[in-house]
Amino acid sequence: MDRVAAEAGYGPPVLCTIDPSDWATESPEAIVETVLAQIRAGSIVDLHDGRPRGESGSTESRQPTVDAVRKIVPALVAEGYRLVTVPELLAA
Repeated sequence: MDRVAAEAGYGPPVLCTIDPSDWATESPEAIVETVLAQIRAGSIVDLHDGRPRGESGSTESRQPTVDAVRKIVPALVAEGYRLVTVPELLAA
């Protein structure tokens, strides 16, 4: 996978370590609970900011994800986590 990505001009592939299935729920609390229960140093959380056109199986609105992020970020900062971009994480 690394070779194919490099040949296409991309950096290394990055996979998430936490997928709270935010695309399938309308409950911000469920998203928050999943993320906070699984978070560890170096975690990559997979959250979705949109719904693919014509995609079935996902909720129409991303508002639950937005509401969850408003709770997740302060909770993680309060626990001493430092939020970084993927390039910053890979460089560490």
